[in-house]
Amino acid sequence: MNWKDAKVTISGVDGFIGSQIARELLGRGAQVSGILHYPNEAGKSGLAIWGIENSVKLYAGDIANRDFLESTLTDINPTWIFHLAAQSIVTNAQLDPYRTFETNIKGTYNLLYLASTLLDVQGIIIASSDKAYGKNPILPYTENMSLKGGSAYDTSKACADLISSNYSVQFDLPLCITRCANVYGPGDLHFSRIVPDTIRSVINGTRPIIKGHGLHERDFIYIDDAVSGYLGLAEYLEQNRVKGEAFNFGTGNGIKIIELVKMIIDISNSNIKEATILGRDNIAEIMKQSVDATKAHEYLGWKPRYSLREGLKLSIDWYRDYFFNRSQSEKHL
Repeated sequence: MNWKDAKVTISGVDGFIGSQIARELLGRGAQVSGILHYPNEAGKSGLAIWGIENSVKLYAGDIANRDFLESTLTDINPTWIFHLAAQSIVTNAQLDPYRTFETNIKGTYNLLYLASTLLDVQGIIIASSDKAYGKNPILPYTENMSLKGGSAYDTSKACADLISSNYSVQFDLPLCITRCANVYGPGDLHFSRIVPDTIRSVINGTRPIIKGHGLHERDFIYIDDAVSGYLGLAEYLEQNRVKGEAFNFGTGNGIKIIELVKMIIDISNSNIKEATILGRDNIAEIMKQSVDATKAHEYLGWKPRYSLREGLKLSIDWYRDYFFNRSQSEKHL
């Protein structure tokens, strides 16, 4: 597929994944516009990190507000949409389920309704999550498994996922759904997440903190692999062979959080020897998760290029440069 001059809109464009999809698409010659929640976030978002904030036409507002979304999409009239806008922090979703449902569910059906009634889109990629599978003892998850509720975040993602499938079938919308494992890598400044928080700690010479018992298992996918999955799925969707389907993107292997933290400490060559384990059990957290990406490999030819160790090494190097450059900038203020 030739992305040159394609009109692409990314909701959640200022986020960790959205900004890097935007960067990749700009590099391929696409005309990229983006929707973000707060206008002042552009200056401190992934768009600023990658130096592309002036290359993306931005629209600030709440995707749960249909009037805002309608005027925005009518003005842009995109041919492609990547829908990533969401309340993506699980703990925040737990604290404010109402806002989470408004953003993750209402925001999704607003966008799909408008796309089906106002726009002539070639394709839509909807970002769901491996959390949409809920608590399931059978691992790794495959796409034919039922979706389940649970915590507010899990429930919101499962609902948005199912609504997207409905719109594809009932309204013949050309869309596909991504269910990614935990994405990590350069550019993630959400330090409530375990990977960037641990890396920041070891770079600063302090002991990382594991808020729980560290025995939860998660599947981690490097950001470049996630971006290639999103774009590869869009390119395959253009051939109209997978309309309405969901695809997992992950390694298929879970790692205990405590082992992940040890790996980061080891790769960083830090003087820190171990983490502080608080042992607070979050009942909303699913104990074990991993996804089977066989379907993505068979249909799209996709598979992870980076091992966890390789991805963490690249991430640590990036964060070291990021913190150094930030400290140098602050010295000159």
